[in-house]
Amino acid sequence: MYKSKDEKFRSPLTSQFRTGTISLNLEIITTIAASCIETFPKECLGKLLGTRNNSFLTVNSAFPYQLAIRTPNYVRSYGKNGTNNVDTYYCAFLGNSLIGDYHSHTYLEREKIELGLSEFDKKDMRDADVKYTSKKYPFISLVAAIKRTRRINMKPLFKEIEDNIYVRIGAYELYLTGLQLNKRTDDPFQVKLILRTLK
Repeated sequence: MYKSKDEKFRSPLTSQFRTGTISLNLEIITTIAASCIETFPKECLGKLLGTRNNSFLTVNSAFPYQLAIRTPNYVRSYGKNGTNNVDTYYCAFLGNSLIGDYHSHTYLEREKIELGLSEFDKKDMRDADVKYTSKKYPFISLVAAIKRTRRINMKPLFKEIEDNIYVRIGAYELYLTGLQLNKRTDDPFQVKLILRTLK
């Protein structure tokens, strides 16, 4: 279970079965964090575009859905094919593949953070696997657990902690982890996240 202070951060999904690495730069992480903050306390949703080199994924773009059905415990885009099929257009514009999505889990200050996948999350990942990816390279989900606290510090902090990424800005703390499903067991496996330096 996650702790609110970054030095106490522990991943509940730490596993020997890591099957890939995802590289994100600060611009991508900032986009995800801003999306989480904007919709808090409701969940946010967005897609990740990038490239694959075997099991190494590079996220080159993250875009949030503006139109979505949102609650504090649930989020999904309109329609069966996403918001006006925007996924297809982003891939065409940028020349990248749709490699995954991200969504937030929201928490208030006194609530303890967990970063597992709900049954709804798992169904979404299974559906995305069928639609977008091969059996060799399953769809990736970044789960952003965001907590609002009473402490306000406008100096941003980004750091890698136990193969996850921790962000602190203003009154918010965000723990970002990468997940994929084992199709045989339906269990979430952790994927290593790394920060890359902007050029």
